[in-house]
Amino acid sequence: MENKGILSSKKLIVFIAIIVLLVAILPGQITDTVSLEASLLFFVIAMFSVIGIIRELGYAAVTLNMIHWIFTLIFFFVAPLTQASFGFSVWGFNSMDNENVTKSCLMIILWIVVYSLSGSLIGKKIHLPCAKQREKISSGWLYIFTFISLVCGIMIVSRYGFYNMFSRADMKASEDAVEMSIAVGLIWSKCSRATIVFTETLLIMTAIKKEIKVNKLLFINSIVLLLSCFPFAVSRNEAGVIYLGLFVVFFYRDLENFRQKPWYILCFLGATVAVFPILNVFRRMSIYNENLFSALYGMASNLQEEYLSSNYDAFSMIEGVRNYVEVADFTYGHQLLGAIFFFVPRSIWAAKPIGTGAMIAKFQGQLFSNISCPLIGEGYINFGIFGVVLFAFVFGILCTILDRKYWENAPNNQSFSFIKIIYPFLPPCFFFMLRGDLMSSLAYTLAYIVTFWFLFRISRWHINIGK
Repeated sequence: MENKGILSSKKLIVFIAIIVLLVAILPGQITDTVSLEASLLFFVIAMFSVIGIIRELGYAAVTLNMIHWIFTLIFFFVAPLTQASFGFSVWGFNSMDNENVTKSCLMIILWIVVYSLSGSLIGKKIHLPCAKQREKISSGWLYIFTFISLVCGIMIVSRYGFYNMFSRADMKASEDAVEMSIAVGLIWSKCSRATIVFTETLLIMTAIKKEIKVNKLLFINSIVLLLSCFPFAVSRNEAGVIYLGLFVVFFYRDLENFRQKPWYILCFLGATVAVFPILNVFRRMSIYNENLFSALYGMASNLQEEYLSSNYDAFSMIEGVRNYVEVADFTYGHQLLGAIFFFVPRSIWAAKPIGTGAMIAKFQGQLFSNISCPLIGEGYINFGIFGVVLFAFVFGILCTILDRKYWENAPNNQSFSFIKIIYPFLPPCFFFMLRGDLMSSLAYTLAYIVTFWFLFRISRWHINIGK
């Protein structure tokens, strides 16, 4: 049964609709850059997004569908409208003329419609068996996981060096100095950090239940977590997954009450609009740089300029995908296979594709290839319009199922289940996947899911459930 939620007033919907309408249409009336037709299409995207957010707030404050609508509102409305109003294109090989803007908007609207219908008409109709519950994780396994976590932390510090653990620039420099293949390095680092985060999650949940005293273990693992996953040192995507996920775990005691509060969405919006852009400074500058604070102040003082940066290139990259397809044709699933089998070494699969964003950048002759590609673009580059429909259909159903699986089980009691442990970390993962590209985001996400699943499964050994 759905709740009335945080913001269920119809008057609020009408008010937001009027504001969004004015914001969407006025630029087209006062400038020669954004046509009225494009502004109206932006308005449609915004309205779908706002209505989607409000509907999700009526269900729960944290859902994968909520993340989808927040993403479409920011990356397919606010950012591109700002860019189009200035006649600005994030990447030089794309343009923001009215024809291209209109085509991209229509593709986004198609995605939104299919995503909404598949979740509502199919995802909500699928019968879900109850998640298997466990009363507790034995104290022996909590000690073992803490020990494994400590070993992972020591290995991470040994690889990068203690003084390089506090900024992304320092860690990246030390990472480049270590001889390790990209695939091996990615799997090792993500699985190691996932192990530490998994342990922290179990310890927090156990401490909340107060059945086993784990304060010392929690203190030790928290130090390991902060040192090996320092917010300024890990990628912004991973920082979001770890710390926004743990934010939800802290409310494990009373999830039903937390379900009705807007705390998560406020934190998520604050992180997306303000915190993550500021963290970008640490990608370029060492924490020991004497100009660090002035750079942080400059970034914080000009956050509005972020919408004209590569951090908000999702809309622009839809056009980049269309330009690629016009010349080189669709990949007919080749890019999708590369994303699914990301773990296969290139020494075995010589024709293994690179990430879609990097492929488009290379195709356009760009030297810088660390470029995103939104999930809509991934669908289109694989199978065209059919791919957009297919991806929207699958993700619409999948996200609705996972949302229901969690919220129909999580608030009932304080027992353990896999969905309770992994779900808090999935919304930031999905946000990363929506922005893309699919290969890197899927690799990150599956590293956490598989590691969590494996550790949770082995913790069942020699345990009397419910005692």
